[in-house]
Amino acid sequence: MTPLPAFSDLRRVGAAVTLAVDLPADCPAIEGHFPATPILPAVAQVDWAIRFAREHFSLPAHFNSLRSLKFLRIVQPPVRLTLELAPTADGHGVTFTYAHEGAACSTGRIEFSDDAAGPDRSVL
Repeated sequence: MTPLPAFSDLRRVGAAVTLAVDLPADCPAIEGHFPATPILPAVAQVDWAIRFAREHFSLPAHFNSLRSLKFLRIVQPPVRLTLELAPTADGHGVTFTYAHEGAACSTGRIEFSDDAAGPDRSVL
């Protein structure tokens, strides 16, 4: 787990939250990914979306699944991204969009469950 990046400009519009995420050139998440052309890993984007969502919404305790996950543009620090988070209608998930200068970089839906196994995951 990498440290959360600095953020600013937190805004609430209805149930959604939007914030600016500042990624410096030496962002810890890009370390080793990749030395010649550093990019922000997809796993860091999802991790941060989950952690920011947990800070701003009341969500069930357990991660369940990722849905409709799309990585549309490569993110290369230093950069300022906009992260928009919105709770799903059932309250068991959140949609996220990272954007740069109005263009989506990644989008997806993160679903949570009160049950550790979740409704569509078997218990091993």
